[in-house]
Amino acid sequence: MEKITAMTEYLFGCDFFADDFDADETYDHYDCAQKLMEEYKWSDIYDAWIDYLVNNCDTPEKVINFVNLFSYYGGQDQAVKDPYYFLGYIYCVVDMENIGMKLEVSLMGWQ
Repeated sequence: MEKITAMTEYLFGCDFFADDFDADETYDHYDCAQKLMEEYKWSDIYDAWIDYLVNNCDTPEKVINFVNLFSYYGGQDQAVKDPYYFLGYIYCVVDMENIGMKLEVSLMGWQ
């Protein structure tokens, strides 16, 4: 489990939107995630990933980054043990209603 945890920290400890993330078509993070999924059971990987989410992603920006990385690595194609907990945590931290309002206001050019 230590290897899964270490790889999870590598995979999610980066910025999905950064210019240097998997730049130049190297796909280092993606390849690492695929290797992880080949070597270990999804249930063990998911436990490490959800643990990372809950213990390290405490702001909307961090949660949104996690969700983008989760999808990029193929997590959306796997079964989620407790989808209500998973989605509930995401919606609770991100607060979709306020994020949507901020986006709408910024698109209108208001401050």
